[in-house]
Amino acid sequence: MNKDLNLTDTLKYNREIRIYSGRGITNYSSVFRMYNYERKKWKAEFYEHYAEIPNKTELKIEKKKLKPKNNFDFIFLKFLRSKVMNLPNQEEISWKIQGRDSIFETKTNRKGKEIIEYESVHKSISILDGVSYIVQVKEFNKTNEFKYYNPESYYKNFNEIDELLFMVEILNIVRNEFKIWKKTKPNNIYNLLLAYCLLAKILADFL
Repeated sequence: MNKDLNLTDTLKYNREIRIYSGRGITNYSSVFRMYNYERKKWKAEFYEHYAEIPNKTELKIEKKKLKPKNNFDFIFLKFLRSKVMNLPNQEEISWKIQGRDSIFETKTNRKGKEIIEYESVHKSISILDGVSYIVQVKEFNKTNEFKYYNPESYYKNFNEIDELLFMVEILNIVRNEFKIWKKTKPNNIYNLLLAYCLLAKILADFL
């Protein structure tokens, strides 16, 4: 996608952040970019990328400049406060997203004797479709890159996980300062499907 948008694969400026957003199985993706190109001079840009679908649609790209609500230096410090230089990939915290095990006592009768056994069941949620984000950030000689899948949906179920909290904060900074990526409420069918998948997973683990 960088080639289509005429962006370098590596971050060019001493202070720069990019957030790539992709929506599941659609051909739509977008990029937020903010960079310090001269001392005290910043730019913010938003790219929308509609990939070519053979025999259906052509490649389409839209780019616009963004004006922040607050000062750019202040915004970049907010990103740093949300641990943007330290966050790992979501895969590295997957053990946290499983949650803690619940322990159950079961009693059975074998040949007239009561047998007590214990089982542990863990909570696990898999959200198969939604929004993924790749964050790239640079502050002088230090860089970081990480990827998260549906962080806001996972955060609703695991709000005690710091990494999810910081990722949600980063997205909210972009939304509040630049008025992009507005949240949309999922429909009732999506809610029912998510609840069904969660229940099926819990039952499968228990059985």
